[in-house]
This record gives sequence, C-alpha cells and structure tokens, in this order.
Amino acid sequence: MSKKSTGFLLGTLVGGTAAALTALLLAPKSGKDLRDDLKQQWTDLSEQELTEQAAEMFQRVKQQAGDTLDKVKGDSEDVWSSVKREATEAGEEVIEDSLDIEEDWLDRMAEEQEAAEDIILDVAEVVEDATIAKKVELEDELKQVDDPQLSDETETVVDSEQEEELKEEDFTSIAESEEENN
Repeated sequence: MSKKSTGFLLGTLVGGTAAALTALLLAPKSGKDLRDDLKQQWTDLSEQELTEQAAEMFQRVKQQAGDTLDKVKGDSEDVWSSVKREATEAGEEVIEDSLDIEEDWLDRMAEEQEAAEDIILDVAEVVEDATIAKKVELEDELKQVDDPQLSDETETVVDSEQEEELKEEDFTSIAESEEENN
C-alpha cells in the first residue's frame, strides 16, 4: 500500500473511532446499550475497512495483471512476427538455392549433351572417311585385276563384305583410341 492510502485509512479509522466514542459518551444510553452500540460500530467499521482494503487490493492486482497481460501480448506478437519473418526468409533462401542448383544441373546436362553430340558426329565422320578410303582402296585393287568379268563379280562381293569389316574395324579402333585418350 502507498503512504497516502495508509495515512487515509489510518485517519479514517482514528476519526471514525473518535466520532463513535464522542457520540456514545454524549448519548443518553445505559451501559449495556452503550457497549452493544460500541461493539456494533466496531464490527461495522472493521467490515467497512476490510471491504475497502479488499476492493483497493483487487483494483491494484487487476491493474497489474492487465499491464502484465498487455506486455506479454506485445512480446508474444513481436516474437511471432520475428519467427514468421525469419522462417519466410529461410524459405526464400532455400527456394533460391534450389533454383540455382537446378539451373547449374540443366547447364551441365546441356554441356554433356552437346559433348555427346560432338562425339557422335566425330565418330560418324571418321567412319565415313574410313569407309570411303577403304572403298577407294578396294576399287584400286580391282582395277589391277585383268579379267573384266571377274572384276565386276569381285567388286560386288568385296564391296558388301569389305564394308562390314571396315565398319567393325573402324568402330574397334575408334573405341580403342578413345580409351587411350581417356
């Protein structure tokens, strides 16, 4: 209790007691009636004082509880806002990182696909060059043969058989050279 409240209550109590005693002493009553009246006034005064103190205490507790509740609400709203903001920022970072990873992966895949296409074109070019070279070589060999009829039949047989062998040899030699390069 504050000093003002205590002083007021003490003054009220002392003043009420003095007024009651004065009224009793000046009132024409018998001793028993006077004692009963004093007792009743003392009980009424004590009940009134206790009621006032309880009401005052209730108001102070109510005010403190309200202030504490307001502070807790404010603090919890601040904490919730902070957690929400940080969670949103973390989520955005995760999304950005995953988009960066996806973009890097797509770039790498495009580079790998381009490299594979280049290898396929190189292999096809080597096979074509080797086939042409072997065909020219076989044609030159056939020209050296004197018999024209034999040369036509041989050319047909040699062309189809030699082409197959050339392709197999070229693929084998290309694969071996690739392994050596790696």
